[in-house]
Amino acid sequence: MKTAASDAVLGVLFLVLLLLTGCGEKPRASMVTWETGQYPDSVCSALLEPTGSPGSQSGIVYIEYSPVEGTDDWYIARLDTERGWWGGFRVFGWDGLTITDTASQAPGDTLEVTGQSVEEVGSLIVPGIEDPVVYVIDRTHQGNRMLYLWKLADDSYLYPLCKARITLNLDDSSYDLSWWFEDDGTGTGRLVLEGDLHEPGTAEDGAVCVIVPVRKVYTLDEGSGKYLLDYGESTGIRSWDFMDSGYADPQQEQDG
Repeated sequence: MKTAASDAVLGVLFLVLLLLTGCGEKPRASMVTWETGQYPDSVCSALLEPTGSPGSQSGIVYIEYSPVEGTDDWYIARLDTERGWWGGFRVFGWDGLTITDTASQAPGDTLEVTGQSVEEVGSLIVPGIEDPVVYVIDRTHQGNRMLYLWKLADDSYLYPLCKARITLNLDDSSYDLSWWFEDDGTGTGRLVLEGDLHEPGTAEDGAVCVIVPVRKVYTLDEGSGKYLLDYGESTGIRSWDFMDSGYADPQQEQDG
């Protein structure tokens, strides 16, 4: 829940950040980073509670933030409470002096960052989506990574678009996929993930390990407004891919 106190804490924290980085106005660089000593738990809670994992609750030790594409005064930040191990993210409005607003997930949104750390954050303009899109990539202790997408609407809510696995790190199977948006031919962007799956071979394969090309395609569903895994356009997918897709059609999962 957003409160005046939490917004004030955010404002003070980022003013200190500006002073330490020597920026006298709103930075529009691609990415700004800041490392410092630990902050009290109250600061950690104020920053992380709405959109991230509180982790160890030991205070903020690292901040990395950049402008949200297509906006004048919105930013997305990655916040570590333990460097590279625990943390969360935050989307906030800033006029150069104070925090003017903070974005929270839309009511009823069940899309949750499940990794204990956030590895990367950013934003992009996607054809077919009127609002700017922010993305978050998390990481688990085992090295698995998920991609999360939300759109930042005018009402300061983050509306869920997609969840997709980009790194798989199991005992016997693994992949690390690249991802991007491409035009689907109608002026609407679709999400594409590609790479190679390494998995155990069979007696028929005659190999200990086989490499399977993977292409996962997520297309925008007009009804739900979310990106769903397109089974007809995808190749090399396995059970974990449709289970991880967040908003896949259950009937497609059953048929697939």
